[in-house]
Amino acid sequence: MTKTLEQFGQTIKQKYPQYSDIPDAELGQKMLVKYPQYQDMVQTSGESVSVVQPEVIQPKKGVLEKTTNIVNKVFPGEQVGQAIGTLGGLAFEKTKGLLGKQDNSQFYDISAPSPKQVLGDVANIGLTVAGTKGVGTTGNFTSRLLKTIGLGAGLGGTKAISEGGGIKDVTKSTLVGGAVGAALPIAGAGLRAIGKQIEQLPARFVNSALSRNKSQVLNDIAKDKVDDFAKYVVQNKSALKSANTHFNESSSAVEVLSNKINSALSSAARKSGAKITIGTNSFLDNLAKIPEAQGALLKRDDIKTIVMRLAPQTKQLLSKSSLTLEEANRLRQLVDRTLGDRAFLGGQLSSDKIILKQFANNLREVVKNKAPEGTRRLFTELSNEIRFRDGLLERIARKAGNQVLSFGDFIGGGLGGYFGGSIYGAIAGVAARRAIESVPFKITAAKAIDALTKVSPVLEGLAPAQQTAILKLFSEIFSRETEKSP
Repeated sequence: MTKTLEQFGQTIKQKYPQYSDIPDAELGQKMLVKYPQYQDMVQTSGESVSVVQPEVIQPKKGVLEKTTNIVNKVFPGEQVGQAIGTLGGLAFEKTKGLLGKQDNSQFYDISAPSPKQVLGDVANIGLTVAGTKGVGTTGNFTSRLLKTIGLGAGLGGTKAISEGGGIKDVTKSTLVGGAVGAALPIAGAGLRAIGKQIEQLPARFVNSALSRNKSQVLNDIAKDKVDDFAKYVVQNKSALKSANTHFNESSSAVEVLSNKINSALSSAARKSGAKITIGTNSFLDNLAKIPEAQGALLKRDDIKTIVMRLAPQTKQLLSKSSLTLEEANRLRQLVDRTLGDRAFLGGQLSSDKIILKQFANNLREVVKNKAPEGTRRLFTELSNEIRFRDGLLERIARKAGNQVLSFGDFIGGGLGGYFGGSIYGAIAGVAARRAIESVPFKITAAKAIDALTKVSPVLEGLAPAQQTAILKLFSEIFSRETEKSP
């Protein structure tokens, strides 16, 4: 039984109500152009149907449909679902016909999706499940590489098959999927290697800012391979502050911490009632064994004389045969104040200053080791603050004594003049070079890089499901695109 174009359009609207705003005849004609196999069912009153395919008006996608499309980009099963839906709808329409109602089964195209497409979708589902279960994320590097290549190639190839792609499309998607699969462990390993170097940059910037020598750095990393002092500076010091500002703040912090330690030691002594002492001569004899003292042939009395001469305020305490922990800490505090005095730094022999600094450092360690457990954390923070302050003091003193242009300034000025083309370019080059070498720049750079290393993504550390999602998205991008129409 043939139908008119209007009747044919009405039948289409019953199945696809989203086309209700298109006139019946117009919709009927467009569907005949799209599906010419139905022309024998329609009476066109002698009018020929144009073979030029007009633009089919697509209904606007709802939120649910958009969400479904997004999900289908990552999770497979579209062709399987379409096959089930088509067969289910066909059975439903046939049942309606048997019950005497209108049978629209002739509008169901059971040729799509094809068995090959359905099998491809089923294989894609299996590979996706395997990926989310951890395939390609365990074993050594070679094992992970081979597994992710296979997983990526399989996902890409089966995606193209499920969309009806030919041999060329399937081959292309398989190769691309395998390449993306190989890239995951390779990129992860590369990022990890680069990351190890980047993680060392903050410490290098800090050590360069404070002009710390190699022996100081090696001494810090001897225990746990971590530069704890550089880590302390990155975590506790502010960015974009001048060396003078940092120095003043650090000097104040040293005094505050010293006073806290004094209070803690006094309180612990009162509570315990125990009297812990440090023998003055024994301490000086141990200090005479350090390489700096042995190299200068210094004995106990020589060291005491140097300390009393450079820090006269220590004479009373050094004259005692033994010191309590509180007295030893006050003696250490007096020496540390002298070492933090800008006027002191430039007017003494270098060897004497080294002995005085070693005296303060060794005495601080002795008091720390004998102090109650709860006080030792304050000593660790104090040591870091003193080292930060002393490093800044050395830097400030060196800068004050070197106001002439350095070799680096000539290089920076030469490059600035070459690229800038004038004297102003040379001046800018010198200024840029000095800014890069400054304390504010280096500490700010250390903090910035440290923050970046904490949030940098490492592909190899992704969960199995995340890795599989990446592979599937790439297989979707490079797969054969198909038009979907009702």
